[in-house]
Amino acid sequence: MKHRNKDIREIIVKEIKEIAPLLSSLDKSNPYHVDQSYFKNLEDKVYEQTHTQNPYEVKVDYFNTLSDSIMEKVEAGNKVGNSGRKLVLFISGIAATFLLLITATVFLKQVPTQPQHTLASTELYLEENIEDLSIEDMITNDTPSFTENIPLISPEDMEAYIEENIEDFYIEDLAELL
Repeated sequence: MKHRNKDIREIIVKEIKEIAPLLSSLDKSNPYHVDQSYFKNLEDKVYEQTHTQNPYEVKVDYFNTLSDSIMEKVEAGNKVGNSGRKLVLFISGIAATFLLLITATVFLKQVPTQPQHTLASTELYLEENIEDLSIEDMITNDTPSFTENIPLISPEDMEAYIEENIEDFYIEDLAELL
């Protein structure tokens, strides 16, 4: 059994040398030491430090005047505390209002606005893309590219456009739609 423990120890030492050569080269002694006389005098030193000083000294009339002292501090705190609380609430209200205004401003700036399209811009689009659209698509508004690129036009503007350009429409195409 002792032979086996020695083999295991050698394997471990070899592995440590491979993994951490600096660690394996360190001295294997305890760097901390205590003087032999330390524990001989320890009890006397501890007793001396704890019994020569009394950290819990109390004035002679401390408990006789304690309730009056507490009441004075509470009353003084209430006088200062109410105005202090009011100030804190006032400042908190101002901060909340300021934060709300900043948030609203940032949010409103991020809302996209629709560009204003005119009848002239719609007519220009139609002229440029007339090959891609049929009259049926233009009237039914079912073509995705048509609905994405042409702005919404009020019925009055559309009617005015058709009346101005009625001679450009073919009767056969209009008859097919009906």
